[in-house]
Amino acid sequence: MNRKRAKRTLRALGMLLSAISLHQLGLADDAKEGKYLITNDNQEINTATFFEIGGTPTAPTLTLLVPPVETEGAGDISNTAASKTVVVAKVGKEACAFISNIKSGNVTGIVIPSQKYAGIFSASSTDTGLTGLVSNGTYLYASYNSSKTIATFQMGAGCSLSFVGDVPAVGLADDPISGMALHGGVLVVVYGDGSIESFSVSAGVPVPNDDEQYTFGYNQGYRAFSVDISKNGQYAVFGDYKNAPTAVETSDISSGKLTPTVFNDNLGAGTGSRDVLLSPSGNILYITDAGSLQVTAAKFNETSGNVTLGCVSSVLTGHYVVLPGGLALDSASGTGGVVYVVQENGTTDGDNGINMLLVDSTEAECTLTELLPGGPVGDPNAFDLQSIAVWPPRPF
Repeated sequence: MNRKRAKRTLRALGMLLSAISLHQLGLADDAKEGKYLITNDNQEINTATFFEIGGTPTAPTLTLLVPPVETEGAGDISNTAASKTVVVAKVGKEACAFISNIKSGNVTGIVIPSQKYAGIFSASSTDTGLTGLVSNGTYLYASYNSSKTIATFQMGAGCSLSFVGDVPAVGLADDPISGMALHGGVLVVVYGDGSIESFSVSAGVPVPNDDEQYTFGYNQGYRAFSVDISKNGQYAVFGDYKNAPTAVETSDISSGKLTPTVFNDNLGAGTGSRDVLLSPSGNILYITDAGSLQVTAAKFNETSGNVTLGCVSSVLTGHYVVLPGGLALDSASGTGGVVYVVQENGTTDGDNGINMLLVDSTEAECTLTELLPGGPVGDPNAFDLQSIAVWPPRPF
């Protein structure tokens, strides 16, 4: 057994013993609520790891469920995709998770309550370079970076998928997709070159809205990196990456198309913003800060689209922050309660973890408090953990 495999085996044993002790203390027994945190482990023989969420709303616990679910696909240990590679959705009455198998280019469906493998599904043979996923419970959309396409899958019983069709999706400088967000009949994408575009998905397969453009910040050296859409569906919000203070941009999409973006900075002490995620209430925007290894909670006005100063966490303990797809929320209402943040040791393969930040936000005050001073909860099955999702999901 090589040293890397031995290290991972010992870490898995430690997590198992920790999970057992948590169950004995009764701190993580939340089966009635059915709350789970799910990871895409992104291994060559890929798996999805399930953690049961227990504890209290202000002090949740993550209990490792073993064994992990084998996806029957292959991950890519060299992957640096910026999109979410695990999503959850209610399909009919079923709770489903879907995992990108990046190397093998297919998607695995999993029934969440039973952690049961439901099948593995492929798009067209011409769709290559699978990365991110997004879903509305009726259709699942998958971005393919080598072929520069978006594939559409119809979602069906038993967490199954049926391929419907694909469309080209390429940035103004010929780059593939780095992030996607879906709300109602609009799919908004960000390309690796910083350009943005929207598609109509009212008929299922995306139809381009002929609104491809660069953001306002592009000429100032900012590159749109990620996207979310407001609760009321009126604004697309883009995380802007630059080695500079945290900045985001908004575009009014109430017409069904992107409009020129509005630049928002001066959002606090963080630097190098990347991922963005809106709270279930719609009025807090969580932003990962790559440069300063922090998380920002900005205030978002979904009527005007204005983004203003809220609060910034301290520098996170232990590992580096892994940004693409690495944010999730504990609660499906209000502020989201606790922000889960994926972290990874930038120098040690397979050293991955999930940190927790408690959110306390009112009109007058805002705080983000790290709940794990000893460092993140480890995922012993992940080689290159980047993306997580929580069930039940945010309602929009």
